[in-house]
Amino acid sequence: LLLFGAILMNMFAISLAFREPPWVRNEQIKKQHSVEPRRPSLFTIELEPHRRPKISTSRAVLRSIRGVVKCAMFYVLMITWLSLSYILDIFFATVVDLALDKGVSLPDAVSLIPYFSIADLVGRVFLPLLADQKCLRRATLMVLNYTLLGVSLLSLPFTSGFATLLCACLAVALFMGCGMTMHSVLMADYLGLERLAVG
Repeated sequence: LLLFGAILMNMFAISLAFREPPWVRNEQIKKQHSVEPRRPSLFTIELEPHRRPKISTSRAVLRSIRGVVKCAMFYVLMITWLSLSYILDIFFATVVDLALDKGVSLPDAVSLIPYFSIADLVGRVFLPLLADQKCLRRATLMVLNYTLLGVSLLSLPFTSGFATLLCACLAVALFMGCGMTMHSVLMADYLGLERLAVG
């Protein structure tokens, strides 16, 4: 399971290396076809299209990195991603112990993890649909999502039994799943698809 988890964690980065997304290719084709053909110039100083100096790939990568580093939203997204990952790890490490401290039996405490997975899946699939259906802007959805995630996490110590603890854990899972999914979407929105691999 550990090996499988490690492979799955890196699948997104590995998949970016194999091919260019079709929407980027379509956009480039549209730009090429929409550009008006150049009229012949009377001046000979201009370079022919095939003689224009080409930018090396290392310079292009450095320009992309410079563009990412200059974007203030990159730092906001990076800090929220690190916080979300840290919260997820801490939550999984302590939720069973918290349930046992609340007087929940061991089988019920352990069953919180599969319930978490189901709510996480629902949060990953259905909450981002609110932004896709234009009910909310993506940034607004994420602000609401992180606010409700914080409220759900703060409610965990105040739960009294298995039912209230389960409701709080399901809320945490729902909002955490949405945050995991929407993070890369917001990165693409603010950095651009060309710089997504660099960011």
